[in-house]
Amino acid sequence: MTASPFNQLERGFAGLMLRDDTSGEIFDPRTVELKFSIEGGNGNFVPLVLDIEASTIHWLDVQTAGAIQLNTLAGASKSITHFCPALMRYFASGTRASMLDLGRMHAAARSDRVYLRAPSGACALYTRRAGEDVVAFHHRLRSGAADEANVVPKLADPALALLARGDLDLPPETATYALFRERVTPTLAASDLLT
Repeated sequence: MTASPFNQLERGFAGLMLRDDTSGEIFDPRTVELKFSIEGGNGNFVPLVLDIEASTIHWLDVQTAGAIQLNTLAGASKSITHFCPALMRYFASGTRASMLDLGRMHAAARSDRVYLRAPSGACALYTRRAGEDVVAFHHRLRSGAADEANVVPKLADPALALLARGDLDLPPETATYALFRERVTPTLAASDLLT
């Protein structure tokens, strides 16, 4: 341990190995997903909480003040046991916008044609109707009142693509965010969706 805060690291990254195959090497860099940078001047960085019982990842992305040296989970357990459950309850309340919520807001504000892909892979097409303003289009994107169901996206021109899985072939110069990158190289970070 060098006793340096994260913001003094030249490159500080972390990620999760999400895999079903537990044989082989303990560390397999090919299975690392959700790569994120570690930044900040504080000593405790809690990017996420793994709920092993529910098989759920709770993304917290918080930093708390703490010693830069000799920092341990045991030493930080008092603050972690306080703020982790509180943040998990807050996020579960629906008060905070999800990535899907942010994506729908951007789509309603920027686009006349929106494809929404369900976890099953099925895509629905929403086309802005004559006289439909941003708020009305957003409500329709949230309600699921698509113009066409079970369509194959036709992406020939640069677009805005906000993807859970980066498994689509996208036109060049497409502005892209992908939670799981797969074969897409994102040009947008999650923070870009907030600005």
